[in-house]
Amino acid sequence: MILPFEPEQPAQFAFRIVEASGANVWYSAIVASQATEAIAAEIARVANGIQSDSAVVERVVSAETFERAVHGSTCRIWIGTGFECFDESAWSRLDRDRTRLERAPAQTDSTIVVLVMSAESYGKLQSSAPNLASWIGGSVFHVAPELLLSSDARAARLNELRLWGSMSDADVVRSATEGTLPADPYFAEWLVLLDRGDLLGDS
Repeated sequence: MILPFEPEQPAQFAFRIVEASGANVWYSAIVASQATEAIAAEIARVANGIQSDSAVVERVVSAETFERAVHGSTCRIWIGTGFECFDESAWSRLDRDRTRLERAPAQTDSTIVVLVMSAESYGKLQSSAPNLASWIGGSVFHVAPELLLSSDARAARLNELRLWGSMSDADVVRSATEGTLPADPYFAEWLVLLDRGDLLGDS
């Protein structure tokens, strides 16, 4: 049974990227423009709670600093912000020189790049850097600090998750408390809907 994903909270997205594998894997987290720094920091906090010292956040201010930061990072997960200052010419230049953004597989077992940006910035990337956008492909997620669900929608979603996981809410909370809950974004969503997001990344 495959469940559709609602807009994800930062903790859910963190579970997703920690579970990713492969070299030079790219994601984009689409967020409100005024929230990029805070959401990036929360994603990194949870990722590092799940897998110690796995993620770093860096703000980039130009195409050059972006290239240096991504290529030079030794952390498994590099999370970038600051893309709202990039214009079309910056993205075009990065698209032409995109091989400079490849992360060497030898640095870590897997290398993940996450661009935390506004929808407007992602639109510029898509139109001016189509080859770079193809690296991200379908790995674009709307990440919001709050899930604005009605009580009925929340109850319905929790019931879907119980059927999917064959577990009760109490089972999920207990597993998270004991540190045995699988690192899966569906479980992260489950905890968030139970208002137990405090258990994410702390086990």
